[in-house]
Amino acid sequence: MSPFEHPEDQAQYRRPAHRAGVELYHAHILRHSFDPHTHEAYGLGAITQGVGRFRWRGGEHLAPRATLMLMNPEDIHTGEAATEDAWGYRMVYLDEAVLSALYGGPAWRFDAAVAHDAEAASRAAALMATLWRAREP
Repeated sequence: MSPFEHPEDQAQYRRPAHRAGVELYHAHILRHSFDPHTHEAYGLGAITQGVGRFRWRGGEHLAPRATLMLMNPEDIHTGEAATEDAWGYRMVYLDEAVLSALYGGPAWRFDAAVAHDAEAASRAAALMATLWRAREP
């Protein structure tokens, strides 16, 4: 049963079995509005369809297709589609220890919620799709 009221609002989670501290998320949101909430992990997302609107650090942000969405652990934020079209996105959530190990250094913080870099967003979306489909490490 979907946690959403509208049948076109859909989301799926997946945790790769071979790597603790990583969670993948795919969403297609048309009508649902996410109430203010936080995540315990860093979030890196690629907008694949439509435009997302969210509040973060006291401001309203728009994330159109081919942009990156960036969230720090414990950042309070909302989320909803900003247009009549659905908002599609892929996210990867990384625990701080995993990110530090991958990065090879101390933890750091995103200072912006949206990065307007179509090439990086396209690469990130493709990598997350590949991780989603992977059945082996």
